[in-house]
Amino acid sequence: MKTFYLKTSFFITLFILCIALSFHYSVDCDLWARLIAGKSVIENGIILKNDFLSYTPTHVWIDHEWGASVIFYLFKKIANILNIHELEIFIMLKTILLFLIYSLCFVSISIRRPENSPPYQILYFTFAALAGNIVFASTIRCHIFTYLFFTVWILILELYRKNQNKYILYLLPFSMVLWCNIHGGCLSGLGLLFIYAFGEFLNKKNFRPYVITLIVSLFALLINPYGIDYIKFLFTAGTMNRQWISEWQSPFLNADFLYAVKFKIFFIFMTIIAYLSAAKNKFDLKKSDKTKILLIVVTGIISAAHSKLIAFFVITSMIFMFDNVYWMLKQSKIPKGLLNANNKIVYALIIIFSLYSADTGRRTKYNFIIKNSYPYAAIQFLKENNIKGNLFVEMTYGSFCAYKLFPQNKIFMDGRYEEVYNPDLLNVMKNFIRQEGNNKDAVITDYGTDIVLLKYPVCFADFLYTHKTTPAVEKLQNLYWKKIYDNRYWVMFVRSDYPIKDIKEIEYSPKNTYKTLFKTEITKELLLDMENANK
Repeated sequence: MKTFYLKTSFFITLFILCIALSFHYSVDCDLWARLIAGKSVIENGIILKNDFLSYTPTHVWIDHEWGASVIFYLFKKIANILNIHELEIFIMLKTILLFLIYSLCFVSISIRRPENSPPYQILYFTFAALAGNIVFASTIRCHIFTYLFFTVWILILELYRKNQNKYILYLLPFSMVLWCNIHGGCLSGLGLLFIYAFGEFLNKKNFRPYVITLIVSLFALLINPYGIDYIKFLFTAGTMNRQWISEWQSPFLNADFLYAVKFKIFFIFMTIIAYLSAAKNKFDLKKSDKTKILLIVVTGIISAAHSKLIAFFVITSMIFMFDNVYWMLKQSKIPKGLLNANNKIVYALIIIFSLYSADTGRRTKYNFIIKNSYPYAAIQFLKENNIKGNLFVEMTYGSFCAYKLFPQNKIFMDGRYEEVYNPDLLNVMKNFIRQEGNNKDAVITDYGTDIVLLKYPVCFADFLYTHKTTPAVEKLQNLYWKKIYDNRYWVMFVRSDYPIKDIKEIEYSPKNTYKTLFKTEITKELLLDMENANK
């Protein structure tokens, strides 16, 4: 009865924590492109293989997230049927997926059976979940499915290491078919198998089943709409230089000291624990689990190099370092009550913290529709004034602009930079915004751009606001482009010879924007016509 009470308390508290971590009303910038792709599959039965949203040169669209797009669009349809807002249902979906990830981590810890360390340590799970939450800091993103599959694979591999039942490994190639059609992060599964194979080789155990599973899983990648081109794309995208994109930069080299601070604390803490654990064993590698060491080291290196990969280290260290952390804390002078898995005060504090953090009120819903986060008001201005033409906007906001404005306006590029655009286009965009590098005005001289929408530097407090300019804004003014819109956060220009008629001011309503946020003029008939036209 006591164990049942403990389990129930643990999982209820963990679920409440996941709710709190999921309540972000800031929409992921790529969600809009995902909904367009999902709509085409659900309503037309067509996986889009050609881009029609952009006015810049593109190549065949190899969409490594088409399966996730289908899932997102299905949930959007469910929201419409249930008459609830799409944001709410995406938050629900994210809550469930986060809860599954951390619950599977719990199961993996239980399978490893750390000595004298009951896995019902809610404080430990809270610490890890907060450390990894920067990766999930929006409504929902496609890569959450990769983190779920990654956790499932660790669970299966640990079950095999424990029971040596080779049939359980058969699940991995079959799940790879699903994984590779949902998200391109499936390459991490191949990496996981390689680490286990090499680690068990160093452990002087039978590593052949892992090698065979790795080979079969690699062939399973071929079961996708693009064939071998998909595999080529994954390896090309996986080695692409993305240092200009913030989430691919190191969390430790970010100029903002507070950026990913919880992860940094977690990383340093786990590093210290790993060192002390090795020192306890007098750095004797013969007695160490080489697979565990490789998993911690490899995921630690990639997470320290790229912010987007933080979750791999959090999940791996959460599972494999649990016994080390518990042993070390038992040797310390911290209050022993914190290590008590049945400590009601700890549970109560976490629940209070979670309920306080999850601001689900009406204010939050409308407050996220603010002028300095997304160009909601600028898009409304374009639509109401029927200003047509090719629209340049930073790729972060490209898919939102396409979702709301196509076919009235085409965009320069969006977050599908590795999927549909030429590799140099990212530099063309960057050079124009920063006004640096070779041919820094190519955006407006070489691509037929009619409208330019730019964001002023972010200001977090309106009362401290000073109206700043940017190099690109100054360039457009010097070239006598016509400024037609400026709301202190966003500024819009049209080329000097653009035929402008009477422009009316708009009344921007965050409440109305919230209601119409997921409405688009991209119909299923339009998607079908565009795909057929590109064949």
